[in-house]
Amino acid sequence: MKRLSTMTVCAMLVAGLVAAPAGAVDDPPPFDCASPLFDLEPSADGDLLVADAGQGIVVVGEETAELIVELPGVSGVVPSGDGDLIAITAEADDPPQEGTSSVFRISGENIELIADLWAFEEEENPDKIDPFIDDNVESNPWGLARIEDATLVADAAGNDLLIVDDDGTVDWMTVFPSQLASTAYLLDLVDCDDPPEDLGFVCTLPPQIPAEAVPTSVAVGPDGNYYVGELTGFPATPGMSRVWRVEPGTTNELCPSDGCTQVLENQSFSAIIDVAFGPDGTFYVLELDEMGFLAAEFGFGSGSTLNACKLETGSCVKLATGLFLSTATTVGRHGTIYATIAALTPMAGVTALGKEFDDDDGSVHELDIALLAAKGVTRGCNPPINDAFCPDAATTRGEMAAFIVRALGLPGSDEDHFGDDDGSVFQGDIDALAAAGVTRGCNPPDNDAFCPDREVTRGEMAAFLVRALGLLDSDEDRFVDDDGSVFQGDIDALAAAGVTRGCNPPDNDRFCPDDFVTRAQMASFLIRAITG
Repeated sequence: MKRLSTMTVCAMLVAGLVAAPAGAVDDPPPFDCASPLFDLEPSADGDLLVADAGQGIVVVGEETAELIVELPGVSGVVPSGDGDLIAITAEADDPPQEGTSSVFRISGENIELIADLWAFEEEENPDKIDPFIDDNVESNPWGLARIEDATLVADAAGNDLLIVDDDGTVDWMTVFPSQLASTAYLLDLVDCDDPPEDLGFVCTLPPQIPAEAVPTSVAVGPDGNYYVGELTGFPATPGMSRVWRVEPGTTNELCPSDGCTQVLENQSFSAIIDVAFGPDGTFYVLELDEMGFLAAEFGFGSGSTLNACKLETGSCVKLATGLFLSTATTVGRHGTIYATIAALTPMAGVTALGKEFDDDDGSVHELDIALLAAKGVTRGCNPPINDAFCPDAATTRGEMAAFIVRALGLPGSDEDHFGDDDGSVFQGDIDALAAAGVTRGCNPPDNDAFCPDREVTRGEMAAFLVRALGLLDSDEDRFVDDDGSVFQGDIDALAAAGVTRGCNPPDNDRFCPDDFVTRAQMASFLIRAITG
């Protein structure tokens, strides 16, 4: 099974499914759509380009959304770099219908055919070099990326990465290999005592069968290499989807090879449907469903997951989970991270999932900051633009209150607990924190003041989090520099819960209780606290 099927048609793009942070297109306006949404890309002027496979290319701006090009079957679109658009159409049948499996240049109302990828597949059939694949001819262009004077195309059915020059010349760079996959998971999905008529064949499958790569996406990295994500085909065993790095100039190679290597091998991905890079080099990997694409098609998957990864370290965090049938992701001009939602259903939509900041590049806390933003706990430090996080700034007690209240979803309070927070933007958060018993004030024994503008020490932060999370005491003395501190018990409880590791890696035998907590450190503390 190499072709990506559409499950249903969409009728309306519904905006605002998730609250959006500040960005170029915070609340995409609704528009009538004709079928599933298959691609998102920022336009040259910061709007969003949407590939609506039933009708064509839609531009979504801050207040308007309109169909600008009629191109049924479109599966991908990207700015050409010279004012035009490059688009691909998907899934050529045999015999192919006119206009399918092709690359087009769009200039105003003019649509020019650049290359017929079905004709190339018929002539070359690159994946015939894969020993697991029969000599078949199929083409389903699914992902594209733009380089100088050429377009990269990930052909999901051809199992290859193509390069299409602007003059129409087509060549294949790499073929992505099949791999042996266990059928045990698929057998669990099908009740072989009474299987559905169209799935009875599953019960006769051997323990392992070859699964084709099915590359669905390609993005150009900040290092100039090309990164390809694969869905991995039938039997859709979870955890087998791979990410490949292809070097420019690679020609006619079966991966892995000198020019094509696997990356993020320590990560377990399922049904990768899109990949994208943010302005800061973060690599986003979108999984259609962590239980595999068949689970999504059968209707009992766990939902789509957007991962934020650092290629240089191989680390990833799950930026958003449980999304419903998300097929595409991109990062807008102002760092807002977008994705399609319910993209294969009548409730298809585009929503914002998080925010990249301009000033945390290279920080060891960068992914935690992104995760905190995706969860709506932080909006930034420079409203109304909010394109900065101020990671090295000390956290104030007022900011701490807001972080904890948003992270834990604490209810508000009608009682004004303190006399020194009137007019503070954090007054509501401070009162909510006090009502929950997390803070007692800053001037014992009276405790009628909160000191919202005072910076928080790491020891104070430990006490806040221990009370907020209800953490248990620990008998283990974890650090050598908190003896005599009034916060020693809280610090040890925080360490026992895995929320803190110390302040002097790699030894981490000190906590630095009197140091101020930076906003970046606060992000990591909170993410560990709320994600376990």
